[in-house]
Amino acid sequence: MPSFSDPTGRTSSSHHPSRPERVRPIPDRSPSLITLVAVHTNPADPAEFDRYYAEVHIPLVRKLPGVTGIRYGKVFSSSLEENAPYLICNVDFPDRETFDAALVSPEMQACVDDLPFFVTGQLDLHHALADDHL
Repeated sequence: MPSFSDPTGRTSSSHHPSRPERVRPIPDRSPSLITLVAVHTNPADPAEFDRYYAEVHIPLVRKLPGVTGIRYGKVFSSSLEENAPYLICNVDFPDRETFDAALVSPEMQACVDDLPFFVTGQLDLHHALADDHL
């Protein structure tokens, strides 16, 4: 199961323990935001996954301290022929300090503790710098 035990968010958080974690240094410039990207693949029961995700898990995610936005949706097209993502969720934080604090919060632990109740396929988590380029 994913783990957020490292307050820097640099532990491997996927179901692929054999894959090395790739951590890049954060640039000196200040990004518009930090986003946690969750990529879900192959749920055993897609209808139940959808229900649980919307009704139970997302309300827990909304309680994370400092969250400024949550977007999620089902993938309708992918360049991957096998193991294409089913659903992608972005959880936004205004800066690294807020993100780091959220990672070690009781609310994040509640989100992590909830994962075994609906993650039956693969889950990959990514932490990204995000800038608006409109």
